[in-house]
Amino acid sequence: EIFITRGYKSPSVMLQMEADGKSVSEKWIDTTLDCHHHGVVLIDGTIYGSNWITNGKGNWCSLNWNTGKIGYETNWFNKGAIISADNKLFCYEEKSGNVALVKPDPSKFDVISFFKINKGTGMYWSHPYIYKGKLFVRHGNFLMCYNISK
Repeated sequence: EIFITRGYKSPSVMLQMEADGKSVSEKWIDTTLDCHHHGVVLIDGTIYGSNWITNGKGNWCSLNWNTGKIGYETNWFNKGAIISADNKLFCYEEKSGNVALVKPDPSKFDVISFFKINKGTGMYWSHPYIYKGKLFVRHGNFLMCYNISK
């Protein structure tokens, strides 16, 4: 199976390989989680990400991998990039630079804590990166590093 999403109100689709290994079919189609350019994360059968409403607005969503059923669509500041480590989500919203630690829950956007990136200029469009227990977040010419191993 492969999940494809591309933003701008384009439906996302779950494709599955047919038994003959030569063709694919649509398993389901979704019109809510049309991820703009921020990526998605799969944890325990749930896809997490943000959708595109306009170029300047979007919500955070969860979607069941097997059925395509939406678990939630929630406004939290704005859409943004997402990454996962140690069964936690790190969400970096693109408009004001808030970074949230989120407990993966298919039914709600459960923010444990958050902080704001306060260095750099421009939109907050970079994708966070995790390496050896450190969360790296770039904004403009600044690269911040946070210890998330504790």
